[in-house]
Amino acid sequence: MKGRRGLSSGIIFNAIIPICIVLLTYAWNIARLNMGKTEIKPSTTSAAAIQELNSGRDMIEERLHDMVEFDYAQKGDIYKLREAAVAEHPELADSNYVPSDNVFGQIASDRPWWGILGFSYYGRGNHSIDGPSEESRFIVNPFLLVALDARIDPGAPNSSVTPHPVYPLPQGLWWRRDRKLAIVRYDVGSFLTEANRVHPDRRGSFNNINLIAYNARDFGYNYLYISPQESENITAAAKPVPLIQYIHVGGSCGYPGGCNNMSPAQMEMIITVNALPAIAYIKLWKTAPATVTDPADMIFAIEMD
Repeated sequence: MKGRRGLSSGIIFNAIIPICIVLLTYAWNIARLNMGKTEIKPSTTSAAAIQELNSGRDMIEERLHDMVEFDYAQKGDIYKLREAAVAEHPELADSNYVPSDNVFGQIASDRPWWGILGFSYYGRGNHSIDGPSEESRFIVNPFLLVALDARIDPGAPNSSVTPHPVYPLPQGLWWRRDRKLAIVRYDVGSFLTEANRVHPDRRGSFNNINLIAYNARDFGYNYLYISPQESENITAAAKPVPLIQYIHVGGSCGYPGGCNNMSPAQMEMIITVNALPAIAYIKLWKTAPATVTDPADMIFAIEMD
């Protein structure tokens, strides 16, 4: 069973140590990202609509930070990590950025978080908080406005497999400087193969994938729609979806006292990947569109290989 370690001991013995640990962890993540990094570019076979939007434009490649441990951390320290990640690209965010209370205001200090091992391998219970905090995938990557997340709900993992995280892994993220288009590429094929191997009782169900969009909500976008005309090999909700995801303490982890995690579960935020490669062409609006043909405030495209 995972106990209070890392940040928690600092919280108990010294009020300064947790801040140092968080900031050092963040700096180490950035350093690792720059070590031997292989350049990846948006696909040259993207949907025609994406190619048109990106034609001749200067794209900024974003750093994708590794997950970090939030267990028993202070809310203010987590805010500092997010603010530092936003500050890496000041041209892509408002100069007075602060994390939205509607999204992050219910984060509880001194509480555990769902861990990535618990979330994708062990499931509910005492091991649910094992591994780096799974929500950190999104919290320390604020420009990943809409992300893919596994719908695993672990039951009985393959006992012959060494416990390890299983989730869709982003390979690269690019933003256009005018903030009208961003593209992320995911390795969905490897995720599907590994998920079926680790969780054979759920084989064939992993092509139903959650969209996590509280980063978009934090940046002021409140409605999402996946355009079927511009997307490829994707089945999604047929109308704009209000973005209402946020972080709070809930009991889904099954750990005593509950864990910080995202809520609520929105069925309309589930997409089905019918074949690979696939593209989700996502229109984002700050206010409710009159129709799905209304010009988007921003396009966020997810390429899946």
